[in-house]
Parts: sequence; C-alpha cells; structure tokens
Amino acid sequence: MKRYQIAGVLCLLFGFLLCACSAAPESAASESAPAAEEISLKVVNPWLSTGDKAPGKDGFYQLVRNPQQGSNMIYTDYSTKTTVYLCNRPDCQHNDETCPSWFSFPGGGIFLDAKGEHLFCAIRGDSEQEQAETIWKMDLNGENRQALYTCAPNESLTDMAISDGTSFYFATGVTDPETWTLNKTLKQLDIQSGKTEDLMTYQDTAWLFGAFEDELLVQIFDGTSFRYDAYSLKTKTSRTLLTYDENARSMPSGDSIYVVKPLTDSTAEVLKFNIKTGETSSLCKDIPYFVDTTTVGDIVDGRMIIHASDTRENDPEKMKVYYYAVNCETGEMTDLPLTYEIGETTDFVNVVAETGDFFVVTSGTETVKSIANGTDGTPYELEGTIFIYSLISKSDYWNGQPNYIEIDNSAIKR
Repeated sequence: MKRYQIAGVLCLLFGFLLCACSAAPESAASESAPAAEEISLKVVNPWLSTGDKAPGKDGFYQLVRNPQQGSNMIYTDYSTKTTVYLCNRPDCQHNDETCPSWFSFPGGGIFLDAKGEHLFCAIRGDSEQEQAETIWKMDLNGENRQALYTCAPNESLTDMAISDGTSFYFATGVTDPETWTLNKTLKQLDIQSGKTEDLMTYQDTAWLFGAFEDELLVQIFDGTSFRYDAYSLKTKTSRTLLTYDENARSMPSGDSIYVVKPLTDSTAEVLKFNIKTGETSSLCKDIPYFVDTTTVGDIVDGRMIIHASDTRENDPEKMKVYYYAVNCETGEMTDLPLTYEIGETTDFVNVVAETGDFFVVTSGTETVKSIANGTDGTPYELEGTIFIYSLISKSDYWNGQPNYIEIDNSAIKR
C-alpha cells in the first residue's frame, strides 16, 4: 500500500510570469472589514516567519520562491478563480525591486491585520546579505511598502502573530550564547506608527499560542505538563487558565480550549474548556489517537481537524492512517477521506482558506520546469513540484465528495 504522510513533502514553488490581462487587488478598501469601534484579538499568522499563506475577504495570498532569486507574493481571487502575481505591470518580469510582488530574500511569512486593510510580510534574515529579519507593511496590492519593524542583528521573529486591527502582538527571540536558551520578548507593534512596546518575557518552552477577547494566550511546558496562561492587555498581568498532561494535544478557538486527552494507547477523549467559566465538558470519547503520531490541526468551520497514524506494529505496510474532524459543539466525528497523489505517496486534502460556503484546498500537485540563472548568469533548467489549489463547497468537503472547482492558471506561464 502507499504510504500516507502526516505533512506534505516540501515543495519548490516556482515563480510564475503574469499575463497582462490578470489583475491584483486594487486597494485596501476592497478587503476592509465593516467599521467598528473595537475588534477582538485574532490570530493572523500561525508561525510568524514561515506562514506562507494568508486568507483575505476576497482572496488569499501566498509567498512563493522565485526560481531565479528571492520570492514573490501571489494572489488568488475568489470571484474570478484566478491566481496572479501581486503586480499590475504587464511587462514586469517579477524578479527585481521594480515589482511590488518581489522580495530579494527567499522566504518568510505573509499575513493581514485583523481588519484586512493592509498586507504584511515577515522576511527571514540572511547573514550573507546582512539582512535582519523584518516585518514589511504594504497596501493589499503590494504597493507602498515600508519596513514596520526590523530586528536587531541577534534577534529573530518567533511564535505567531495576533492582531486587534490597530496593533500586532508577536514575539522576538534572542539566543543566550552560553546556555543556548532562546529568551523571548512579547511585543506590541502599532500598525500605523511602527512604535513597539515590550509587554513580557518568557523562555523557549513557552509560545504565544492564541487569543481570547483582550487576552493573549501563552502555552507553557514545564517538563511534565502543559498549561495555558492568559496575559491581559488591560492590566498587563497573567493568570493561569488550564493545565494538562504532556501526552495530550490542544487547540484554542473562540472562548474555548480543546484538549485531546489520551485514554488508551489508541484512543482519546476530546475535552472542551470554557475560558469564561472555567468549566470543562466532554465532547466525545474513543477517537483514534496515538501519542507519537497524532497532530491537532486548525479549527475550521467549527470542526477540529485531527491526523493520526497507527504505527504500533512498526511495519509501514500495516500502518493505518486516520484523518478526521470533531464537531466543536456536538462532538460528532467525521472521516475526511479526500486525498491526492504526491509522487509515490498520498496525502490528505487540507483546507487553505474559506470564503462563504466554500473552502480553498490543496487538491493535487504538478511537476513544473523553470529556467533559473546561476551565479555567473548562465541559465539552467529546474524541475520541481507545486501544489494545485481548488475551490470546493464546504458540504462536499465534509462529505468527502471530490467536486473541485478549478482555479484558473491559464494566464500564468511557468
């Protein structure tokens, strides 16, 4: 049998050449949320310097490597079902600083603020080019780029990014040269002025891991168990919410923290902890669970996605793989059977973004060839794999029906 993989293979995402008929978002207004006095805290990037996809109201953004040099921002428009460079210049080659989609560095994270008014890109550092890690701010079409936060030479971006529409909350880390401990500082960054404020410090066994109302959730491992602390932005103080066993998995969402607690060597119970009341309830029991191979993914459309592999017989041919969702209200478990081929292996179809009654999903891969230039300017051919993204109705996805709606790439040369 073919092996399933817990995560898809790392794919080289080759750059595309934009045809003149394609169009990127026009202005910030196209993605603005309705006006409101206050926006609750929202996770906008799950891993600040490596989250290469960002869903917006009308489309989703990606940061992909350019095979010649650097990286590019590309945009998939939901209404037209097309993917284009984040650039409206018909003759642009998308590989230098004249292109609003292009960065000179090969990777990083991309995200929007909670209001969806601006696009941000966190670029990883490059010692050879003496480039510090930087958070860039720009319009939704890639124009008017400015460096909003630049790390010190020994500082790096870490953990997730959270926004309330006016500020970002994120952490930076500095490694102690003697102990090799990563000392983190939780920061508040004003989106308009770029002014930063240090809020608290913590170690590399703690992570900024979510938000609830006006509190930031920090997950902490003490060597034998995990706990969640809530840091109040109003009082600048922390309180402990929940402690659970190191063999359990968890995911915060809304006003709850969901904990998958092992019962046996192959089953678990899903618990729902209410942050407001402090009460814990059981959603379901006896779901497939294996401590070393189970991952809890994002919570999508009110369902927590879980991936588990039974490897107890230590034989790849006898391995059984589970990919399923648990309803966060009813506890109902739903198998998610949709898969696609990656070479000689198979992976599950996962959700990238959602819009209305539809998901954007990875529905397959494609092998592409591209011409890159060597350090001496000599061109050579590269071959790699890119993901294929499609739309699918939420009902079809949850029911395992592969009724994919193609995202048109006909305007793109590879």
